[in-house]
Amino acid sequence: MRRVFEKLIHRYCADTGVAYESQRTEDVLKTLAEKGAFSELVKGMMKSLYGVLSKSIHELSDEEVRDYYDILCGVIVMVLQDELNKIETEKTRRSLSKGLSTITSKIGSKE
Repeated sequence: MRRVFEKLIHRYCADTGVAYESQRTEDVLKTLAEKGAFSELVKGMMKSLYGVLSKSIHELSDEEVRDYYDILCGVIVMVLQDELNKIETEKTRRSLSKGLSTITSKIGSKE
C-alpha cells in the first residue's frame, strides 16, 4: 500500500511541478494540498494515510497492520477512484468542448 501511495504522490508532483525528491514527504503533501492537487474528498486524509503507512513499516507488528488493512485499503481505493473520476471528467469535458466547437463552427455563434 505504501508503494501505491508513493506512486500517487509522484503523479501529483509531476502534474503540479512539485519536486518530490528534495523534500520530506510531509512537506510535499502540504505543498500539494496548497496547490490544490487533492480534491476536497481526499485532501484531509492524505497526511494521516501517509503517517499510518509510514509507521506501519517501521513500528507496527504484522498483526496490527492486518487489523488496519481494510481501512487503509479503503482509503487508497477511494483516492484512486477520485483520480479516475477526475480523468473521466476531463475526458468528458474535452469531448463535449470539441463537439460544441464543431456545432458552433457549423451554425455560427453569437459570442
